[in-house]
Formats: sequence, C-alpha cells, structure tokens
Amino acid sequence: MDTTHYQQTVELLLSHLGIDLLQIQTTQDEQGAISIALDTPDAPLIIGRHGSGLHALELISALIIRCKQSDHDVQPPMLHIDVGGYKDNYEERLLELTNKKAAIVITELSRETFHPLNSYHRRIVHLHIAEHFPELDTDSVGEGALKRLILKHKQATEDVT
Repeated sequence: MDTTHYQQTVELLLSHLGIDLLQIQTTQDEQGAISIALDTPDAPLIIGRHGSGLHALELISALIIRCKQSDHDVQPPMLHIDVGGYKDNYEERLLELTNKKAAIVITELSRETFHPLNSYHRRIVHLHIAEHFPELDTDSVGEGALKRLILKHKQATEDVT
C-alpha cells in the first residue's frame, strides 16, 4: 500500500468528522514509516486534551488501513500524524524539560519524576538521557496511562545500595 492510500484514508475519515483541511502532506522515511502533516483551522479538535484526539486519529487510521490491506500477514508501515506541528513542538518541550530535570539531578544528586508519559515519549527521554547524560539512569514506574519516568543519578543510586 503506497502513501496515497494512507493520505486518502485520513482525508476521508476527517471529512466524515466534519474537519476542514487546508493542507495535507504525506512523506515516507527510509525505514518506511509514513508521516502525514495536517493544516486545519480545526487543529484543537483533532489534537484533543494532551494529544489524545491526535493519538486516536492515528490509531483509527492505522486500523482502517490494516483492514483494507490485502495481505494481513504483512505489518503495514508505522503511521505518524501531526497537526500544525503539535508533536514536534511537544517533543521539543519534552527534551527541554528533560535537560532541566537532568541538570537538577546532576547538581543535587537527587531524583526527578516526569508527569505520566506514553511509551513513545518515555523512549524519547530514555534515549536522550542515555546519549547525553551517561551519569544518569532512567526508570519507568506505574501502569498504563499513569506510567511515569524517574530520572536519577547513578552515583546516588550506588551510594544507597
């Protein structure tokens, strides 16, 4: 299934929801993941509270595409949908928060806890810390939508044990 089918599916779904699109752009990266960028005056409706509507749109679109697929044994490409740069802005703010929390942990040899994050965003933080702050450890605690990430200094962890 090429990117055209992905774009058409998202356009049709949004039209059924009464969402007016100003622009839609579809790209595919080297790993095969498909990204759809939307521009609409209805962005807040699509994004929802803390991105929940955007996540739901991604999930429903991916399920529809999977059902349309002729070979159900083949995993379809990953689908990413963004509206007005919401996801890019959120990830940028998340990395800024991560850097601030890392600075506190390094200075005070303390722990910092993040607000609940989905698995994708926890992974972004885990990878960022591993790459830029080798003196720090991350740990995920909690269940489901309430899962949080804890940032701690390796030295403080070693002293406790």
